[in-house]
Amino acid sequence: MGYFTLSVFDVPPGGEITIRLLAKYGVLVEKKVNIIPNQNMGLEMFVPPLRRAIPAELHIYGKFRNGYEINRKENVIIRLKSGYLTLIQTDKPQYKPGQTVRFRVLPLNDDL
Repeated sequence: MGYFTLSVFDVPPGGEITIRLLAKYGVLVEKKVNIIPNQNMGLEMFVPPLRRAIPAELHIYGKFRNGYEINRKENVIIRLKSGYLTLIQTDKPQYKPGQTVRFRVLPLNDDL
């Protein structure tokens, strides 16, 4: 059993973000969250138990009323070890339409 947590900071109002984790054989988990203006958002997603570590693709996308969009894919490895937390960090708190969204995915262990 494992959970995936994403925190979203300072995005424009009126939008929805979808987080999808895909493996070679299909979608492992997907969750949509409506963004509440001026509040930090977080969500947890149950990742089904796996027999071994597998490569996967993390896809984050969303649309907002003002035309702002997020659409990013990142290759990740899902591991069996417990006690890990995955942090997704963007390069700035807010973007304007047309700007490139840059982020990094950081797996953290108990020692951070």
